[in-house]
Amino acid sequence: MFQIVLYLSLIILIHCDEYKELKKHSSVKVSPNTKVYFDLSKFDIGESIEFEITMDLSVGGDRNIYEFQIDQVSAISYNSGNWASLPRVTSSDVSCKSGGECTFSWEETKEVGKDYIYIIPLAPYTGYSKKIEIEHLDGGLSAGAIAGIVIGCIVFVAIIVIIISCCCCRCNPGCQTSCYSCCPCCHCCSCCCPRVQYGIGGAVRPGFITGPTAVPVAVATPIYPPPVYPQPVYQPAVPYSSGAYI
Repeated sequence: MFQIVLYLSLIILIHCDEYKELKKHSSVKVSPNTKVYFDLSKFDIGESIEFEITMDLSVGGDRNIYEFQIDQVSAISYNSGNWASLPRVTSSDVSCKSGGECTFSWEETKEVGKDYIYIIPLAPYTGYSKKIEIEHLDGGLSAGAIAGIVIGCIVFVAIIVIIISCCCCRCNPGCQTSCYSCCPCCHCCSCCCPRVQYGIGGAVRPGFITGPTAVPVAVATPIYPPPVYPQPVYQPAVPYSSGAYI
């Protein structure tokens, strides 16, 4: 009984290792000749599907072309299609790094009635035993372009916030509309018309006048008369006389 369970477990492990799913906008690293499947159910007819196949060619292999197997199939599951009849194709759209890592590009267009893309990455040369990476590209903007758009939006919002803060952050709803001529974005703002300043409740502060051409005016200092204090009235003293006190 134990031997049967072990045997079935080995079959399941071998079967799982034989097939690898490549999910949308992701990548997988597999050994050569591994069966890789890609689900097409979320793609529209005629939609472009781009792949990149990356491998290490530092010790051998042709860095100009790469031959592998790929095809779109109609199947109810990833392992029910005919893997044995996948056509061989050659990609010459390649870019290599100085260390010998090369990336080959390939593009498919979803066809009518197709459910999966089957891929078998072949060994680039005899004796190749390293992993081969297959990646599905999202086909949209690059990470740098997305970062640039985000930064641009942040800068734009910051500029708008600064303008609003300078123009309207100190607006007093209770004051008059004399600032409108120099600050069209708000009706009353002391920072837009620094020559006109308002106090609490819209009252004009001393030393300023209202209006589009408001200018500071001098405020006369009131002159108060010196204080007048009442003078004390003294009575003549009663002469002292010796006598008996009653």
